[in-house]
Amino acid sequence: MQVEGIVLVTGAGSGIGRAIAQRLAYFGAKARSRDLGSLETAAYRVDVRDETSVENLVDGVARTYGRIDVFLNTAGLAITGRCTFQFDMSLADWRSLNEVHNIGCFLLTRAVLRVMDKQAAVEPISTFSDRPPIRGAIVMLTSLASEGTFRGVGNYIAAKHAVKGMVQIVAIENA
Repeated sequence: MQVEGIVLVTGAGSGIGRAIAQRLAYFGAKARSRDLGSLETAAYRVDVRDETSVENLVDGVARTYGRIDVFLNTAGLAITGRCTFQFDMSLADWRSLNEVHNIGCFLLTRAVLRVMDKQAAVEPISTFSDRPPIRGAIVMLTSLASEGTFRGVGNYIAAKHAVKGMVQIVAIENA
């Protein structure tokens, strides 16, 4: 696996995001950059529900490293309990997952797209040399919950469906 450029991974404090960040570091994401030579990894604390926090993160990374080549969004909340719409689900239950998954994904993606849109396109790594130059790549992790429904986790399902829809429209608008 060849890794080059500046990679921003959200949700890297635990779970899948942490595993991805560790694997990228293992394969050289922290050591290879086209223009900056050897780099060290950095950790940031961000509230993905807060517009200012997200913009400060993305602007800070872009300012420090000059660009963002790959954005991997793994920030999210796991299902902590089951509740039904009719009897158990509170507005707080609904909002907590919507704000992290849906709104967080929107804020992060919008901020990263704004950075990528301004940066110079680069040639793909040799593995993909037949592709045209690109300004960056965005990867969003969701779950099987975006493909179907499961009882008792309607807030999670709705948030993941929203993320899937957003990913589809962002892909079309930025192809």
